[in-house]
Amino acid sequence: PAATPRADRGGVDDARVIPDLPLVGEGLRRASIEVTLDHLELADAKTVLASLTGQLRVVDGRLTVGPFRSDVAGAPIEARLVFDASHDPATLDAEIDARSIDYGALLRATGVTDGVQGQLDLRARLAGAGNSLRPLLQTVSGSVEMVGGEGRLRGKLLELWGGNLMQILNPEDWSKGGDTELRCLVGRFQVRDGSARSDMLLLDTRKTTVAGELLLDLKTEAIHGIFKPQPKQASLVNLGEPLQLGGTLKTPTVRPADRAIVTLGKLAIGVAQPAALIVMFGDLGAREKNPCAALLAQHAAGAQPDAGGRE
Repeated sequence: PAATPRADRGGVDDARVIPDLPLVGEGLRRASIEVTLDHLELADAKTVLASLTGQLRVVDGRLTVGPFRSDVAGAPIEARLVFDASHDPATLDAEIDARSIDYGALLRATGVTDGVQGQLDLRARLAGAGNSLRPLLQTVSGSVEMVGGEGRLRGKLLELWGGNLMQILNPEDWSKGGDTELRCLVGRFQVRDGSARSDMLLLDTRKTTVAGELLLDLKTEAIHGIFKPQPKQASLVNLGEPLQLGGTLKTPTVRPADRAIVTLGKLAIGVAQPAALIVMFGDLGAREKNPCAALLAQHAAGAQPDAGGRE
């Protein structure tokens, strides 16, 4: 029943969000399957929801998917996956490239929020080992990056946090609409042995740029983050103070950052990294169609922010 608390294998209440789904069974190890999809369409009435093309093969416990293409609501997805259950624990090697994902629709479908609109591109390269989902995530390493373009966010809370006093007191500005216009967003995470750490995390609106740094421990689901806003109009009174994210995925907490550096185990993050990202973002916002994509390309080319905020 929905009201019954979930329990892990030890019989105690499960305080984690990520389920421990079993990935390996005797059926997989004994199966021999080869499937080729020339063009499979999933439809609702006359509306095509997704089309699939690719290969799937299982031999001696080794599952191979790909090259595999999927077109979901106009968003092309390419995937390659090898899950080898002939080992103990099983090993995973996966690559995913997805374009124009409607993350607003995903958030609505999962019941998170219906107040977000926008699309993003996603690229992931991950490898790990485990016979169920949690152990697999606890060993996973690789990288994940995403870039989004224009979108909308319901409400003005983000710009209220990152704004200055004159912007907030301007009634004409607030009467123009109840949504925040997103110009772009970008995130890149390095994953090592079950810990994900951002080396780029930035969101840009018409009036405010917000940069952050985030650590996620996939073993415990503990999160630590620092986010710093930067208004685009100068003011004698800047109300945007850094915020610190803590807690877990299930019970996150947000409060003013009372320290310049916070730690998660042996890893540390600080306000200097978001501040440096904002400086790097700089005039890209004025001359690039998608400055977040330009920032990611600049970062990939070797430009790294230092603690002083300079390249």
